[in-house]
Amino acid sequence: TEVLVVSNGDGPREVEGARVWRTEWQGHGATRSAALDRVDSPLVLFLSDDAIPRGHGFVEALATALLEGDAEAVVARQVPWPDADRTTRRRLRRWTPATGGAMPQADHVASLYRTDALRSWVREPVAIAEDLAWTRGRRVRCVAQAPVLHSHRREAAALFRRMRAEHRVRAQLGAELPVPGL
Repeated sequence: TEVLVVSNGDGPREVEGARVWRTEWQGHGATRSAALDRVDSPLVLFLSDDAIPRGHGFVEALATALLEGDAEAVVARQVPWPDADRTTRRRLRRWTPATGGAMPQADHVASLYRTDALRSWVREPVAIAEDLAWTRGRRVRCVAQAPVLHSHRREAAALFRRMRAEHRVRAQLGAELPVPGL
């Protein structure tokens, strides 16, 4: 197992047990694509810095689902922080249900891929929603046995900016717009 920490801005210079790659932020797609070029393992797990795997066997559950199933990517089930608001809890349950199952795209909060397969795909260098850009139309599954603690406080201005940026990418890709006309 190799751990590569992508560090930009004020991020760490050293992490025990990991190799740190310091780089300027290039947007989600370009930064993750460049990080992919720096790994030499058969599988690659994208894990956000604010996502905390829960329970023993997190990576094993994802790897087993990917290697023994028909999915091209597998995604961890997101569990909200205990203090998350009701809307956030409901949305995460709907997005990555406790039963797992098919998903319309990956979610780079915590997604596992076969490295060679991902390298062979077109990886759009979009600033945000690269998980959608890279995996739309692919076989993606949520793995219920791989929970990851992750949620954000819902602040209206920040949510609006993120949704608007994501809508631009969705429109560019011809994907469905969750809020038409935004």
